[in-house]
Amino acid sequence: MSSIMRLQSFQAATSILTLSSCLAVVVGYSQNARLGQCEAEHVPNTRDAGRRLLQKLSDNLTLSVAIEQPADDADDMLQVAAYKPEAFMSSSVAGQSVPITFVKNLVVNDTLLGGKLVHRPCYNPSLAVLPRDLAIVLDPKAYYVAAVRLSNPQCKRLGSRKFASINRLGGSSIFIMDADFNILQTSLITNVSGRKANVIDVRLFVTGEKVYISYWTPRPDFSFRVQELIVKHSFDGSIVASVGDMVPDFTLKRQRNIGVMQTAHGEWRALLWLADPMYIRPVPVGTTKTAASNRLAWRSEGKDIILHNNINPVELPELNAYLAVGHVALDNSRTVASFASKYVSFFMLFDNKPPFKLQHRSPPVCFPSQSDAARCEIIQFVMSVVLESPSSLLLSYGVNDCEAIIARMQLADMISFIRDR
Repeated sequence: MSSIMRLQSFQAATSILTLSSCLAVVVGYSQNARLGQCEAEHVPNTRDAGRRLLQKLSDNLTLSVAIEQPADDADDMLQVAAYKPEAFMSSSVAGQSVPITFVKNLVVNDTLLGGKLVHRPCYNPSLAVLPRDLAIVLDPKAYYVAAVRLSNPQCKRLGSRKFASINRLGGSSIFIMDADFNILQTSLITNVSGRKANVIDVRLFVTGEKVYISYWTPRPDFSFRVQELIVKHSFDGSIVASVGDMVPDFTLKRQRNIGVMQTAHGEWRALLWLADPMYIRPVPVGTTKTAASNRLAWRSEGKDIILHNNINPVELPELNAYLAVGHVALDNSRTVASFASKYVSFFMLFDNKPPFKLQHRSPPVCFPSQSDAARCEIIQFVMSVVLESPSSLLLSYGVNDCEAIIARMQLADMISFIRDR
């Protein structure tokens, strides 16, 4: 049974399908515990030599990293606990409530030398259904693929105590899961030479029998790119995920959060700005993201804040529409978080034919924390929406740059929320 949460109020979890409690770095909790209220897990810290070894190994394929644990390190403990009070904001900023069912908290597991299990923080998850032929090859039970970000988590900054995050791995990872979201295998995303690929905030896009990833990379020129993702078995039976061919001309310098689309004829499109009509252009679009008129904004405290895109739009043919998600950040001071915070999201429908006019836009929403229904975490970032069935949607979003969550909601509830508010 999953817990039910709402955009403003929800019932606390009683039996959550998850591999961790509290945050993505805590092991084990009772069924009646709520995230943020579980027992702390003690994990031995590593000495400098161990950290250097982990840094050296961080470019390798595997997520299972063996670290020599010093014998005299037993008293040097890190304690994991809930977020700091300032890592939350009031949920009063949200609009009307919408039912959402919590499904999964994704966790990257590593086994240290001696069998000690630790969890690496991961966040900003993107979800997609695997192409049928690829799923059969990877695992008879394989159904979903998810991508998560590993680099620059804020668990330690926003946590109420020190976090046991031995996270120098960086980059991004994928999960292969069955239809019930049980994790079958994981892999770090690598480049053609087998070293860690510097791909950040990966979004998955499936067309035909191919899986593509869109991402931004800081080197060499902070650019947004779209590239095929190759997933296959290695010699030992584990899976290996690596970047393949680039989509020609789909590169934008100094940009990110671009929506990737494709026509029925296989022509690539880019959602550059949330506007009315939507600013969608065929590829190639050039090397820069041209400004658009009529950009969507939300007025807060006397200011118009421009909405930025979150996901690859999801077509809903029966509604002659695409579903999109946008966001604004209300705090750019960086006093609490390392970057922008106090995110609110907007769901919207726009025509599925040119000129892609906006149909409806929801009020601003945030997802109540599982530890306190009256508050939301200050960082919530929706990365994907998947049409699970004709009547239900799966949402994947990151929490406080520390957790990767998959949730479910009914399509009718979403449409009603967008249209009727």
